[in-house]
Amino acid sequence: MNLRELHLWTPYGTFITNELLPLVEKTVTDKKAHVSFSPTLDQQRKCTECDGTLIDGDFFIKYDVNRAHDIGDIQVKCQ
Repeated sequence: MNLRELHLWTPYGTFITNELLPLVEKTVTDKKAHVSFSPTLDQQRKCTECDGTLIDGDFFIKYDVNRAHDIGDIQVKCQ
């Protein structure tokens, strides 16, 4: 299967600040794509003394691939 299209939509209004946006790493080739978002706990905090986090929302990845009509597999890794 060749990767036909990969759209990464980042809801800029979700983060209190945009400082976490550079932590979304994207690697795209003609056959696969890898997306990573792994902020440390310190990076997620609203402030150094706060227990609350900047993260409040969903992380969406919209994609499509060139494929035959048969069903394929998707691998999802959650840490």
